[in-house]
Amino acid sequence: MLKFLFKTPVVPVFWTLMIQVLLCLPGSAIPQSSWLDAIHIDKIVHVILFGGLVVTWALFLNRNRFFSNQLTKFLLILFLFSTANGILLEFVQKYYIPNRSFDLYDIMADACGAAAGFLFSFIYFSKSRSI
Repeated sequence: MLKFLFKTPVVPVFWTLMIQVLLCLPGSAIPQSSWLDAIHIDKIVHVILFGGLVVTWALFLNRNRFFSNQLTKFLLILFLFSTANGILLEFVQKYYIPNRSFDLYDIMADACGAAAGFLFSFIYFSKSRSI
């Protein structure tokens, strides 16, 4: 099933666009709940979004044999792209999105998610190649 889903870039492009849309919503469109703020659910969401960004692109690139023998290089590029995207979106929120602000901890969560996606993908593809 994964081979079919990642034959074309539809899933990673959708995931990428979904992140752009979600992080550019005005602050008034985001539900406010004190108990969610207490457990920092937004940071968990950032980790999942940016980890998923790396993993979905890695699955597509691997499926279409872009990795060849340069697995680490491509995964590092995905990690850097994902982290840079998170940083850029924080500045977009600060300057252009109503009722949103810059949050350094969101950038850290984005980078942690991208790093987790990098690690997961590296381990997954390294093992699948050695079989």
